[in-house]
Amino acid sequence: MKLSVLLSVRMGLFSLIAVFLLMGGCSYNPAEHYIPDTPRVRMVVTQHLDDRGEPMSSSADVSIRQHALYAALWFYDVAPGEHVISCRLFASQGQIRDEQKFALIAHAGEPLHHFCAFSLNPYDAPGYWSIDVLIDDVTVVHRRLDVSD
Repeated sequence: MKLSVLLSVRMGLFSLIAVFLLMGGCSYNPAEHYIPDTPRVRMVVTQHLDDRGEPMSSSADVSIRQHALYAALWFYDVAPGEHVISCRLFASQGQIRDEQKFALIAHAGEPLHHFCAFSLNPYDAPGYWSIDVLIDDVTVVHRRLDVSD
């Protein structure tokens, strides 16, 4: 009797885990990796801006034919004071294609907002590129991009 109750409880737990996973309770986007124990970051990567210069949508698909790539960044839970924000664009072979650094001042309870713009050239090689965002030389987000020609 005890064995059948134990098996029944175990099967019930496995069923709950399966339902949780099927409902999307555990999702992972391999294109983006946030680093634990760092400030929260929202990054919108796009090649399209609206009339006000704001990003229209986020995408991991990039075309060299668009000639520009934008990363709009919002940093939350950043300690008050001056911080150096770096945006690094890596080409398909892992070499740094472009890097931008900016000093920003964070105020308590307010998110930092920053915008990185990268130029793309028609001779750039397509492939898997990436963007790394750093705060004070600590990587806080890594996003993989699929760059086509």
